[in-house]
Amino acid sequence: MSPFDTSGHSGEPGREATSLVLGIVPMLIVAGTIEAFVSPTGLAIPLKFGMSGALLVLLNVYLFGAGKESEPQSDARMQPTA
Repeated sequence: MSPFDTSGHSGEPGREATSLVLGIVPMLIVAGTIEAFVSPTGLAIPLKFGMSGALLVLLNVYLFGAGKESEPQSDARMQPTA
């Protein structure tokens, strides 16, 4: 078996890996920004907890809302006319 033999693969694993990498990049950017500019500051602890709660909500929206396909729109040309 050769690693260059792609006869049995449809390219789907590569697309999935690319999608995962592109999906994680925004989260890493946000985490790095928080770690660099918010964590070392003297902001009040309640403010930091409030920010973390808001970011948790945004993360859940991103994770559970991403990739959802909207309902397909019907094509009026395909509808039978009465």
